[in-house]
Amino acid sequence: MNQIIKFPKEEIVLVKEITEAFNNNNYELVIKYKDKILEYFDFLCLSNPEIFLYLVISLFNLRKFQDVILINDEFFKRNYESFHIYFYVFASYLSFHDIFQAVQLIYRSKILQDESIRYYYSEDNTNFFNIFHLSKELYDMCGDCLILVNFILELSKERILIKNRDDGYFVFRYFDLLNGLYEIGYEAEIINKIENTFNTAFGLREI
Repeated sequence: MNQIIKFPKEEIVLVKEITEAFNNNNYELVIKYKDKILEYFDFLCLSNPEIFLYLVISLFNLRKFQDVILINDEFFKRNYESFHIYFYVFASYLSFHDIFQAVQLIYRSKILQDESIRYYYSEDNTNFFNIFHLSKELYDMCGDCLILVNFILELSKERILIKNRDDGYFVFRYFDLLNGLYEIGYEAEIINKIENTFNTAFGLREI
């Protein structure tokens, strides 16, 4: 006798509702599903892990940066890591000027400690060039995240930097990063994403 497979109706409805809310930029509604997302974590991890990213982006766009960090901590405890999510987590740490915790995450992360990834934030000072020459497939997977990893590691080496420094210094270094990416020849789409993300992190303009 064939085994009857239970159709996960509630989970499918959950995915549909969150996806629709996210696509309609209804970030407030998306974050209301946070507890449900954690409740159905195992199912979503296998079938629809993009839902985790939708939650993180929604929290970030609502400037709930501490919540971005906390939900990532929860994902990390459950052995789930994502370069796409880390992009927004690192930007959230930058919003608090918390370089120390950002660096700690870089060295705790299994995916960032992979030998093939570490090459792109080595100390040879050509990292942004190396990332620029990634294949499209690899860039789409981790390029944005690696740009922020390198930016954070550069900041961590600057003695002038202290945790509670005002936004002015970070904004100055942010524009310096953008100029560097322009000079290397990064595409406008990439630079615009970095720019929009930092504008949100530092409250430079309304979403």
